[in-house]
Amino acid sequence: MMEPGGTSDTPFHLVNRYTWGAKVPKGTTTLPHPPATYVVIIHTASNACDNEASCSAEVREIQKMQMDRKFDDIAYNFLVGGDGQSYEGRGWDLCGAFATKVNNRSLGIAFIGKALLISNLGNEGLF
Repeated sequence: MMEPGGTSDTPFHLVNRYTWGAKVPKGTTTLPHPPATYVVIIHTASNACDNEASCSAEVREIQKMQMDRKFDDIAYNFLVGGDGQSYEGRGWDLCGAFATKVNNRSLGIAFIGKALLISNLGNEGLF
């Protein structure tokens, strides 16, 4: 239930990089004019997860795959797991690597798993 002032009685929990077991980034680029002016919502197109252990493992796997593909770090600023928790990627002040034309002025928030469109005609994949 929403309380006056737009707050919720559900606590926000951010799993930081140390807790999910992040590797040290190869490099970082600070957002040139924080705060970000855009938010890009995406999905990881990976396995889904439903608890902190499985979500942390999935975030580590995503980071490994992206760094193996020559990214400096995990591409996203934040990720959201099926457990309802948020996972710190590059964080608030660093450029992500998810949308070339707006990386320098946006935050990338990725839902862990695959996005699906469910319609009255049945299940159809969006991606």
